[in-house]
Amino acid sequence: MDLREAIVIISVFGRGNYLASELVKMGIPVTLLDVSHHMGPWYPEDIEGPFGFFQISESQWERLKSDELTLTQAEGFCLWLKTGPLQFRSLNAQHRFSALGFEHLLAQFIEKENFNKEQLKNLAKLPFEKKWLAHLACYLTQSTESSSSESIKWNEVSSNGMNQMIGLRNFFHEFSFRKASNLGVARGLSWCEALGVKVIRDVEIKDLVFDSQTGGINLELKTDRPGVMHAEQVIFALTSEEIEKINSKVNKYLFGSERTYPEWVWMRYRGELTGDESVAAMTQQLPFHFVAIDNEFLPWTHENCVIALRAFESENRENIEYDYWVKVPHHLRFNSQYLENLWHKVARQMEEKVPGLKIELKELPPETRSTFEELGPARHPIYSEAVLRQRVHKFSKGIYFDSPEYWTSLSWEGQFDHQEKLLSNLKNWWRAKEEARLKREAKLTSNRVGGSRDFDKDLES
Repeated sequence: MDLREAIVIISVFGRGNYLASELVKMGIPVTLLDVSHHMGPWYPEDIEGPFGFFQISESQWERLKSDELTLTQAEGFCLWLKTGPLQFRSLNAQHRFSALGFEHLLAQFIEKENFNKEQLKNLAKLPFEKKWLAHLACYLTQSTESSSSESIKWNEVSSNGMNQMIGLRNFFHEFSFRKASNLGVARGLSWCEALGVKVIRDVEIKDLVFDSQTGGINLELKTDRPGVMHAEQVIFALTSEEIEKINSKVNKYLFGSERTYPEWVWMRYRGELTGDESVAAMTQQLPFHFVAIDNEFLPWTHENCVIALRAFESENRENIEYDYWVKVPHHLRFNSQYLENLWHKVARQMEEKVPGLKIELKELPPETRSTFEELGPARHPIYSEAVLRQRVHKFSKGIYFDSPEYWTSLSWEGQFDHQEKLLSNLKNWWRAKEEARLKREAKLTSNRVGGSRDFDKDLES
């Protein structure tokens, strides 16, 4: 195999699907190399994560529905506090909002996208107990670590001084999530193929070399047809840890001897809800998805902040099961005893939500059953901003990166936002490339016509 490709995306678990699909819709040829098989035996729920999504574009909806069933929670995003649940699109949402002491100004901030300096001053004047919800809206899916009180960060987005909250999620919007399944990754690749993306599955990347003559990148691949792929642009839809897992030699070529590791990770437990008939009836009424915070003034980590999502395969069973996601320090990721002890704290917090409820452990995080060599990097990592600032890319020409290390948020919105920026860059590159090609062809045609006229004059003379 000796192939020449314009754009190559190296992807894991469907991460590059949206980027590939949008490029091919623009008429730009794309090859997607799937390396998911390198990442170990993850369950689909671990791959999908617990974050759900709010307002997205039509093409992004198309991507999310391409490989999994998408569900919308009728009463919207649910935040469960000591005082009970706050469902942001329910009939009593405004009453609960006021009862919690939140001012109308706070709702305006969460619902807005851009802010002027005067509006920022107004938000800054509010004490934390009056505005912590705005902090949570930025904090919950952040990809870089910060304290809850420092989670609001701004980007200046226009010349008139308007600013934008980084990673802000509008809790008042319609809220949806996906039903993860074992066939999701395969369905997503088939969807890409149907759109015209060239997909190569189960690829092993043996080497990467920059071609000084063409300015492109040569990828040595091992597939059912081994060989070299010559690419003009390569997008690694992988974290540096994932690249290291696939091929440490390639990772060293891209980043040198430096390694970037997360500070925190989101990890999943599964529990079965048990109790008498009245408890069972109450559990049937629980929101499918909710975020439980025990104390909003303590760090939003460990058992103090739990994202709960109903396990869909338990729908036809006597007792309902939920997946409980918690934020854990990365260095404790494979500490089985620590994770077992943490479960008891999580279960106790959740049992307090429904009188008489008992939650039996059904499944610990996969890290308790596997080694790093078997499982690979975490699916939902959170990084130190200082560490990311120090990261150095050895090469930049023709190489792009698209992973949680580069997103502002671990949510689907964060992924799509970053990919939209990549799409713009790649579209401009393709347009310039095509314009240059057309100019060359026009020049060649002009030279041929001019040469033909000179030949005719010679014959006449």
